[in-house]
Amino acid sequence: LGGNLDVMVLWTTKAECKNSGFAEGCTLTNSTTNNMESLIELAISETNTAYGLSGVDTQLRLVHSYRQENYVENGFSPVLNSITGTNDGVLDDVHQKRTTYGADIVAIIIDDPR
Repeated sequence: LGGNLDVMVLWTTKAECKNSGFAEGCTLTNSTTNNMESLIELAISETNTAYGLSGVDTQLRLVHSYRQENYVENGFSPVLNSITGTNDGVLDDVHQKRTTYGADIVAIIIDDPR
């Protein structure tokens, strides 16, 4: 077995601020967005390297990434419920984007100290 796994990654505003070393509610810029995109690309690259070194015949391929503008995380379980629910009015657009971009896997980056 093997092949590609197409991945779509979204992140929150709070995570973008934290990733750039700023406090929650920071002013988002091209730089903060580029920092998130670089983090995601690094994670994909390092995962693919680890797969290769482990003899895993699979590669992750980033098909889309974006900031989820109006979502504020409130813990891992609520985020999981929000991203998997299809008709709860929270993160419902993720499912259409997953179809549009053909993602096999969807990941969300949040800022939660736990």
